[in-house]
Amino acid sequence: MKTKEEEKQISKHYQELKAHVKGFLKSAEQEELHQFRVQFKKMRALLTLLQSGDKHPKLLKQVKPIQKMFKKAGVIRGAYVNLQLSHQYGFRKPEFEDKQQQIILSGANRFYCKGPKQLEQLKRTRKKLMNSLHRLPAKTVQNFYQDMLNEAADFLQSPVFDERLHDCRKKIKLLMYNQKVADSALADKLTLNKDYLNQLQDTIGKWHDVVLALELFHTDELKHEPVPRQLKAQKDELQKSIVSLAENFRQKAVLEQASAEKKKPAKNKAVQ
Repeated sequence: MKTKEEEKQISKHYQELKAHVKGFLKSAEQEELHQFRVQFKKMRALLTLLQSGDKHPKLLKQVKPIQKMFKKAGVIRGAYVNLQLSHQYGFRKPEFEDKQQQIILSGANRFYCKGPKQLEQLKRTRKKLMNSLHRLPAKTVQNFYQDMLNEAADFLQSPVFDERLHDCRKKIKLLMYNQKVADSALADKLTLNKDYLNQLQDTIGKWHDVVLALELFHTDELKHEPVPRQLKAQKDELQKSIVSLAENFRQKAVLEQASAEKKKPAKNKAVQ
């Protein structure tokens, strides 16, 4: 993977991160915060790939200031999602809603107060990353993809429904996030079945959302609500779907490659 390609992707992520931070500071819209977090996950996925090379040992450490912003934004988003879930399942508890609103308000105020500093941190981090980039050999990219696929395949042979399944989803999304930038290195070596991988990670994501919703109903304010029965039924159905989708993961995740000979254009036969 060429250095110019790496620089292009880092610059793209930086511009998106900056735009969403500015957007949230201006409008306080939750979607801006959500997109900031999504964009950071994409940048982190790229850096994880780049760090697999011998010349990129500390790239992830360089984004620690953005990681802190990501976590703070996650606290705000978590409270917002809790409110959305409470409305989705049809209960209104003033003390619960007041607590979540307070988390959102205080978190947003802190985010706003540190806005200029955070934008400057983004700029400095981009500069550090640009100065640290080196060309990533195609073989390194290929090995990285094979390792991630093998790790996911090993786990999904007998999936366990705990945080490890969520971690497995992260590995799958990491491969998908980097697919475009890794295409040239993977050409004729590995072609991912994007539709299958997206279906699997999306189903695991829905399962994780239900798990988080169930955890919400263990809080003091909501522990006597009848809703968990519905959620447990949803969780059971999603787990069955995941087991079915995960079967033969390695074979489903990669599309068969035509041999080099088959890809060569056929020679015209001489007229007899």
